[in-house]
Amino acid sequence: MIIIVSILCLSFIGMSLFAYDVATNLQLKGNVKSVTKTNYNIALKFGDYFRTPNSKFVFTYDSNGKQIESTELTPRDVVVNKVNSTYDASGNLVEQVGFDGENVQLFKSVVTYKNGVKADTSEYGKDGLLKSKTIYTYDGTKLTTHIESITESFSTYSYSLFILL
Repeated sequence: MIIIVSILCLSFIGMSLFAYDVATNLQLKGNVKSVTKTNYNIALKFGDYFRTPNSKFVFTYDSNGKQIESTELTPRDVVVNKVNSTYDASGNLVEQVGFDGENVQLFKSVVTYKNGVKADTSEYGKDGLLKSKTIYTYDGTKLTTHIESITESFSTYSYSLFILL
Protein backbone atom coordinates (compact mmCIF):
# COMPACT_ATOMS: atom_id res chain seq x y z
CA MET A 1 0.00 0.00 0.00
CA ILE A 2 2.83 2.40 0.85
CA ILE A 3 4.48 1.64 -2.50
CA ILE A 4 1.29 2.47 -4.42
CA VAL A 5 0.82 5.75 -2.55
CA SER A 6 4.47 6.62 -3.12
CA ILE A 7 4.18 5.94 -6.85
CA LEU A 8 1.02 8.05 -7.09
CA CYS A 9 2.67 10.93 -5.21
CA LEU A 10 5.78 10.78 -7.39
CA SER A 11 3.62 10.68 -10.54
CA PHE A 12 1.67 13.73 -9.41
CA ILE A 13 4.85 15.64 -8.56
CA GLY A 14 6.43 14.67 -11.89
CA MET A 15 3.40 15.82 -13.87
CA SER A 16 3.21 19.12 -12.02
CA LEU A 17 6.94 19.83 -12.51
CA PHE A 18 6.72 19.50 -16.29
CA ALA A 19 4.14 21.75 -17.90
CA TYR A 20 1.88 19.76 -20.21
CA ASP A 21 0.34 21.91 -22.91
CA VAL A 22 -3.21 20.61 -22.89
CA ALA A 23 -4.43 23.18 -25.45
CA THR A 24 -2.29 21.77 -28.27
CA ASN A 25 -3.83 18.32 -27.87
CA LEU A 26 -7.50 19.26 -27.57
CA GLN A 27 -9.93 19.05 -30.46
CA LEU A 28 -11.96 22.22 -30.97
CA LYS A 29 -15.69 21.71 -30.52
CA GLY A 30 -18.50 24.08 -31.39
CA ASN A 31 -18.26 27.33 -33.30
CA VAL A 32 -14.80 28.51 -32.20
CA LYS A 33 -13.78 31.78 -33.86
CA SER A 34 -10.30 32.18 -32.37
CA VAL A 35 -7.86 30.70 -29.88
CA THR A 36 -5.09 32.63 -28.12
CA LYS A 37 -2.02 30.80 -26.83
CA THR A 38 0.46 32.64 -24.61
CA ASN A 39 3.95 31.29 -23.90
CA TYR A 40 5.61 32.28 -20.63
CA ASN A 41 9.09 32.35 -19.16
CA ILE A 42 9.10 31.15 -15.57
CA ALA A 43 11.80 32.42 -13.24
CA LEU A 44 12.56 31.90 -9.57
CA LYS A 45 13.20 35.21 -7.80
CA PHE A 46 13.53 35.67 -4.06
CA GLY A 47 12.04 32.21 -3.46
CA ASP A 48 8.91 32.82 -5.56
CA TYR A 49 8.09 31.80 -9.11
CA PHE A 50 7.19 34.52 -11.60
CA ARG A 51 5.59 34.11 -15.00
CA THR A 52 6.48 36.59 -17.73
CA PRO A 53 4.83 36.35 -21.16
CA ASN A 54 7.36 35.99 -23.99
CA SER A 55 5.10 35.43 -27.02
CA LYS A 56 1.47 35.12 -27.99
CA PHE A 57 -0.22 33.30 -30.87
CA VAL A 58 -3.73 34.01 -32.11
CA PHE A 59 -5.36 31.39 -34.34
CA THR A 60 -8.52 32.44 -36.22
CA TYR A 61 -10.99 29.90 -37.65
CA ASP A 62 -13.73 30.00 -40.28
CA SER A 63 -17.25 28.60 -39.83
CA ASN A 64 -16.01 25.13 -40.92
CA GLY A 65 -13.36 25.02 -38.20
CA LYS A 66 -10.45 25.55 -40.62
CA GLN A 67 -7.61 27.78 -39.45
CA ILE A 68 -7.63 30.85 -41.71
CA GLU A 69 -5.09 33.01 -39.89
CA SER A 70 -2.19 32.49 -37.50
CA THR A 71 -0.63 35.58 -35.93
CA GLU A 72 2.45 35.73 -33.69
CA LEU A 73 2.55 38.69 -31.30
CA THR A 74 5.04 40.09 -28.82
CA PRO A 75 3.99 40.30 -25.15
CA ARG A 76 2.88 43.89 -25.89
CA ASP A 77 0.62 42.73 -28.76
CA VAL A 78 2.87 43.94 -31.59
CA VAL A 79 2.55 41.71 -34.67
CA VAL A 80 5.71 39.69 -35.39
CA ASN A 81 4.35 37.71 -38.33
CA LYS A 82 1.10 36.43 -39.77
CA VAL A 83 0.07 33.56 -42.06
CA ASN A 84 -3.26 33.61 -43.95
CA SER A 85 -4.64 30.29 -45.22
CA THR A 86 -7.20 29.69 -47.97
CA TYR A 87 -9.19 26.49 -48.59
CA ASP A 88 -11.17 25.17 -51.54
CA ALA A 89 -14.81 23.97 -51.43
CA SER A 90 -13.61 20.47 -50.41
CA GLY A 91 -11.74 21.86 -47.40
CA ASN A 92 -8.27 21.35 -48.88
CA LEU A 93 -5.58 23.91 -48.11
CA VAL A 94 -4.87 25.69 -51.41
CA GLU A 95 -2.83 28.75 -50.39
CA GLN A 96 -0.81 30.17 -47.51
CA VAL A 97 0.60 33.68 -47.55
CA GLY A 98 3.06 34.87 -44.87
CA PHE A 99 3.60 38.47 -43.81
CA ASP A 100 6.04 40.17 -41.45
CA GLY A 101 5.13 42.68 -38.73
CA GLU A 102 5.01 45.51 -41.29
CA ASN A 103 2.48 43.54 -43.40
CA VAL A 104 5.07 42.94 -46.13
CA GLN A 105 4.58 39.61 -47.89
CA LEU A 106 7.39 37.16 -47.11
CA PHE A 107 6.23 34.04 -48.94
CA LYS A 108 3.34 32.42 -50.73
CA SER A 109 2.65 28.69 -50.99
CA VAL A 110 0.12 27.41 -53.54
CA VAL A 111 -1.13 23.81 -53.47
CA THR A 112 -2.96 22.19 -56.37
CA TYR A 113 -5.01 19.00 -56.25
CA LYS A 114 -5.85 16.47 -58.95
CA ASN A 115 -8.54 13.83 -58.43
CA GLY A 116 -8.81 14.82 -54.76
CA VAL A 117 -5.13 14.33 -53.87
CA LYS A 118 -2.26 16.79 -53.65
CA ALA A 119 -0.57 17.14 -57.04
CA ASP A 120 2.02 19.85 -56.37
CA THR A 121 3.10 22.68 -54.10
CA SER A 122 4.69 25.88 -55.44
CA GLU A 123 6.66 28.16 -53.11
CA TYR A 124 7.11 31.82 -54.02
CA GLY A 125 9.48 34.29 -52.33
CA LYS A 126 8.75 37.85 -51.27
CA ASP A 127 9.78 38.99 -54.75
CA GLY A 128 6.94 36.92 -56.22
CA LEU A 129 9.30 34.59 -58.06
CA LEU A 130 8.96 30.80 -57.89
CA LYS A 131 11.54 29.46 -55.43
CA SER A 132 10.63 25.77 -55.40
CA LYS A 133 8.05 23.32 -56.66
CA THR A 134 7.23 19.94 -55.19
CA ILE A 135 5.43 17.37 -57.36
CA TYR A 136 3.69 14.33 -55.87
CA THR A 137 2.83 11.07 -57.68
CA TYR A 138 0.70 8.28 -56.29
CA ASP A 139 0.03 4.59 -56.69
CA GLY A 140 -3.65 4.50 -55.86
CA THR A 141 -3.86 6.51 -52.65
CA LYS A 142 -0.26 5.90 -51.52
CA LEU A 143 2.39 8.51 -52.16
CA THR A 144 5.11 6.84 -54.23
CA THR A 145 7.27 9.65 -55.57
CA HIS A 146 8.05 13.14 -54.40
CA ILE A 147 10.07 15.32 -56.76
CA GLU A 148 11.33 18.69 -55.62
CA SER A 149 12.79 21.20 -58.01
CA ILE A 150 14.62 24.19 -56.57
CA THR A 151 14.57 26.97 -59.16
CA GLU A 152 17.29 29.13 -57.58
CA SER A 153 19.97 26.45 -57.79
CA PHE A 154 18.50 24.63 -60.80
CA SER A 155 18.59 21.34 -58.93
CA THR A 156 16.09 18.53 -59.13
CA TYR A 157 15.73 15.90 -56.44
CA SER A 158 13.74 12.72 -56.82
CA TYR A 159 13.13 9.89 -54.41
CA SER A 160 10.62 7.14 -53.83
CA LEU A 161 8.90 6.29 -50.60
CA PHE A 162 8.60 2.64 -49.74
CA ILE A 163 6.12 1.45 -47.16
CA LEU A 164 7.26 -1.61 -45.27
CA LEU A 165 4.61 -3.67 -43.53
